Formats: sequence, C-alpha cells, structure tokens
Amino acid sequence: MDKADERLAYEYLLELYRDILIRRVKEDENSLISNGIATEMELKSQADSYFGRTCQSLQSLYSKYNGQWNALNQCELKNDQEMLIFLSQMRYNFVRFYDVEEFNIDYHLQNLKRYRIRTAEFATQRNIFMQKWRRLLYDMEFNFQMQHINRLCDEFCAEQARIYKKVRLKFAIGSGGKLSRLMYLLRDEKEEVIDEIFEYKRYAEKSSKVKEIVEKIGREQSVRKRNHAAKSGSKNGWTTRHATHSDIVGIVEGDNITSLLPIEYAFLSDKELQPIFMRKMREKKLQVFEYASKERARLDRTNQKGNEAEEPERKGPFIICVDTSASMMGYAEVMSKSIILAIAEMNDARQRPFHIINFSENISTITIRNLELDFKKLVHFLCVSFHKGSDIAPAVEDAVKKMEEADFNTADLLILSDFRLDPMRDDTWARLKRQKQKGMRIFDIAFDPPESNDYLKCADEIFNL
Repeated sequence: MDKADERLAYEYLLELYRDILIRRVKEDENSLISNGIATEMELKSQADSYFGRTCQSLQSLYSKYNGQWNALNQCELKNDQEMLIFLSQMRYNFVRFYDVEEFNIDYHLQNLKRYRIRTAEFATQRNIFMQKWRRLLYDMEFNFQMQHINRLCDEFCAEQARIYKKVRLKFAIGSGGKLSRLMYLLRDEKEEVIDEIFEYKRYAEKSSKVKEIVEKIGREQSVRKRNHAAKSGSKNGWTTRHATHSDIVGIVEGDNITSLLPIEYAFLSDKELQPIFMRKMREKKLQVFEYASKERARLDRTNQKGNEAEEPERKGPFIICVDTSASMMGYAEVMSKSIILAIAEMNDARQRPFHIINFSENISTITIRNLELDFKKLVHFLCVSFHKGSDIAPAVEDAVKKMEEADFNTADLLILSDFRLDPMRDDTWARLKRQKQKGMRIFDIAFDPPESNDYLKCADEIFNL
C-alpha cells in the first residue's frame, strides 16, 4: 500500500472507529438517556473525548502489514520472469503468513507456469493472482483493525463502568446504589469532592424544610404577552425552511457512514461480512440515504398586520444571592450549599439557567446555563469555605443588572443570609422596587435573623431555618 492509499485508508478507519464508538455508547448506555441521567449529547461528548485520546493508536496498525504490502508492490513492478522467481523465493513467507485454504501459493505458481510468459493467457492469470492477493491482504488488515477498534470500544465501556461503580459506592447509603444524574456529573471528580457534595445532597434529602423551599420557589412562571408588530404592506421574497415531508430524498451509492441504510450496518456488525463492507466503502459503493435538509419557499408578507401573541409558558430562571461571610459558617453554610445543590438539580431537570452571587466584603458570580458544562464552577463554589464580612448592596446591583439579560428578565431573586446586614440604601431599594413592579419575586431564606431587617420586609416569602 503506497503512502496516499495508506493515508486515505487511515482517514476511513478514523471515521469508522468514531461511528462504531458512538453507536456502542448509545447501545450500552441507552438507559442513562431514558432515565434522565445523561443526555445523548453528553454521552457523545464523552465518546469524542475518548476518541481523541485513542485514535492515534490506529496509525500504528499498518506496521503489522507493511512487509506484505511492500512485497506485493515489488511483485507488481517486476516483469513476468522476475515475478515467477520472486514468488518462488517468497513461497515460505506465503505459507507462513496466509492460510493455505485461503491462498495456496503452490496452486497459483503451478497455474502461472502453465502459460508462457508475455502472453495474454499469462497476463490474465497474473492479474487474477494479484487481485486475489491484494483483496486478501486488505481483508486481513481490516479484520485486524476491526479487532483493535472493538477492543478500544470495550475498554471505553469498561472504563465508564469502573467510574460509575466508584460513584455508586460513595452514594450507596442514600440511593441504594442506583446511578443518578448527580452521580453522573460527579464521575470525574476526586473522592474528597464526591464526599463533600454527597454530604450536601444528604442534608437536602433529609430536610423537609429544604424540600418545601425548593418545591415552592420552583413553580412555573407565566411569561407576559408581547405585541409583535409586523411590517405592513407588500413584501415578497424567498426564504429557506426545513423540508416539508421528509428529509430523505433518495438512496445513492457513496461512503458517508453516517447515512448508511440499515442493511449496510448488518454487514458492519457481522465479522464475516466486515471485509465486504470495507471494500464497498473503499469503492464508495455503500448504499446511503440522500438528504435535502432544506428547501426554498416563497415568502408572502402582503398586508400582514401586527398581532398580539403569547409566548408559551416556561420555567423562570433564578438569581441567588448567598451570604458567604464568617457569620454563616457552620449550620447555615451547610444548609445554604444543600439548598443551592437542590436548586441546581431542579433547574437542570427543567433546563432553567441560574446565576449565583456570593457576597461577603466583595462579590463573585457564576452563571449556570448547562449543568454538565458548568458543573466544575458549581463544585468549586460548594467546596469553598465561608469567611470575612458582608455587604449585600453590590450583590443586589449585580442581580438587577443580570435581569436586563434576555434569559434572566423573568428571574426571581433568592437571598440566603442571616441578614445581619447594614440597612438597605435608598438606591438599592429603588432598584428592587422597579424589578418587583415587573413581576420579580423575592424569597428570603433566613438563618436566625434579627427581628427587623429591611431585606426581610421587602420579601414576598420568608423561610426561617
């Protein structure tokens, strides 16, 4: 195999490996998707990460067959007489390397010697011999490569099983060892981190008050009606839209393994038929679906009037101000983190973003839009100890500013504190009042608060812990 063919075959091999790995992940871990533990995109991301770490090992596979490919290429360059001598000299290697039932060198040598060299009959037999040798070598190499790919896929599944087992053992007391969404997210964390997060999870599950708080603040919010004014008058043109009936427009021959017909997957999954699959892919003769993902359509805006439309009801986001001053150390810190963890799990299930503002003498913020992608940020917050003094005004200012963003303009505000705070400034109250007029609700979770506090007075609901 020359360098160009080797490079092309390697690219095919990479594509094939990635496709098989992703399909194995979907088959082996389908229960994670159906039980809401992981999304298909998250599992695909795991597979892609493993693929990136292991795909280079495929390149070294060619060294096993380099000697045979070199011999084949040398044989093709020789004239008829030199070829017979070369094959006779290589007879021992043929017997040692190839199964005699698949490739009997003595039979082929005898068959070639029946004809005079430099004749049409000899050329025909020579061509038959070389084609059979090349095809057999391709098949042997492909089978060897597929064994390596299947071994890599098995190792990935075994690696995931070991990781999940480690996390299950940590959570076994509280969950009966069943894998949960939180366990899945913690799969790559250190053991001490898993222990600490589990402690907060245990508090959240044991406390009826935490469950009550999370359930109450997790109600659905109706989004206000908005008037969408369309431009009046006549304006025609073209727009692009998805195909109306089916994205599939036909069946063609090709090598796109992401669009294979089911019958081709049957060839791929059967070890006896895999060489046929590889040959068809190399020749771009696999049966694949042809798609037309988009189509053109005429856009008619003649005399369109403005109309009032109501957006579908959706889950509102949260902005959480949490007091991380020294006075919150101990019970208040543990319960605050337990509540935030419970809210994070709820928001992840409902696909709701949330924004956390830690305030003491200064503020620090994290925004969680996708818990799987942003989980490291949440874990970092949950593992940091509370300390220093407290000043809530910058936190409120940041919260109001956050509410100006499109995906937080219907947010509610949740404040976790002992409320041993300075009196509320007039400008802070003015900002909160404007947001309350727009429909924002304020929930205060108070830990042994003083009898009177401005922030408690402006709350819609107070939970005392």
